[in-house]
Amino acid sequence: MVDDEPVHEPCSKEDTVVDFNDYLADLLVRHKLTTAYGEAERRRALGRTDRPPRDCARPAVGRLLLRLGRRLGDGIASPGLWASDPNPGGRAGREHAVSARPAPIGHLAGTTRSDTDDTLKALEASRERLLAAARAGRLGKVALARATAARMIATWTLMPAPHDPVAHFKAAHAQARIHLARLTEHPPDVEVPSVMTADIFAQLTDSRPPATPGRRYTYTPRKVLRRVLDHGLDHLNQIDQWLTWQRHGVAPTPTDGWASSLVTLPGDRLPLAADDLAAWLWRIDQVALLLVQHAARLSETELDWIPPDGGWSLRRVLHHVARSEVLYSASLDEALPEEPLARYVEASRRFGERLIAAYAAGADPSVLCVTLYGVVSTPAVVAREVLSAETGLEEGT
Repeated sequence: MVDDEPVHEPCSKEDTVVDFNDYLADLLVRHKLTTAYGEAERRRALGRTDRPPRDCARPAVGRLLLRLGRRLGDGIASPGLWASDPNPGGRAGREHAVSARPAPIGHLAGTTRSDTDDTLKALEASRERLLAAARAGRLGKVALARATAARMIATWTLMPAPHDPVAHFKAAHAQARIHLARLTEHPPDVEVPSVMTADIFAQLTDSRPPATPGRRYTYTPRKVLRRVLDHGLDHLNQIDQWLTWQRHGVAPTPTDGWASSLVTLPGDRLPLAADDLAAWLWRIDQVALLLVQHAARLSETELDWIPPDGGWSLRRVLHHVARSEVLYSASLDEALPEEPLARYVEASRRFGERLIAAYAAGADPSVLCVTLYGVVSTPAVVAREVLSAETGLEEGT
């Protein structure tokens, strides 16, 4: 590894938690993300469980949209959802699309009230058509699962993210830490299926179809810890390799020795005691701190450098790591129901709430909508792609 500057002395585990949680709380306040979702997360980060404030502090249009969202009980999807999108992490030796540096955007700039109303109505109509088709037996479980995935991936994309990738990772780690600390509350051998599958991954990343279609990403408490730690270590190493590549022309050495979310190891189902969890969290916190320290030293040029093979910039990588850590960590706390129809209904509800929150928050140039793979999008694009994905399913394509 190449490291031109000394690494700072790591903080203690206790200091790390306080620092990240304080950062998240400050971020939510500064960016005015006190939607129903944002306020709950802010209070949880601060250890407050009292009743959240009423909606009266929100603008009138915000209150109206929130009420509409509760009535619709559903939602929208993610940017570039079914479009061609590079493999996670932009590692050497894979095919990638070039990702330009995301410019600051007001993600609702140019969105009119009429546009918002039309989008919400179209989403509600699409949801009702799919539900009717599923209940009548015209829509199979596989197609319904894809619709569920579209709305959940969109929900993740619409989670507000700071424009600065280092700030995004700090905030994401604070949010993930809340879920990680609760892993002992789940049975050690419970294996929760994600909406992600090998097929959906291939379509999202424009990679080759899987040899065994239909394989699902699944998570147990220990598997969550393993994926968070391995993913952080992999991309921490990537920062150093990318810098060496940029400065000295030395191509990276592949280091993909980890097991993916498609693989459940025997150790992933072992019991997880409180002391064991504490040791895992210490390791994860140290990797998070090292990643922040390394990333904070990057110049704008280093953040936006595109490798010769057209891989990802480090700016995009950091947004990807931030999104992924929350996805892994919340997989048990935020698991969907098992029954296919109930999964779609719940995914629609979450998507609707997140979309409504994005519209109610208004334009903010310091906040981004970022996909799981680090691509910047907007609520309008996310909604259009969900509608496109569901229309294709209805037509049997």
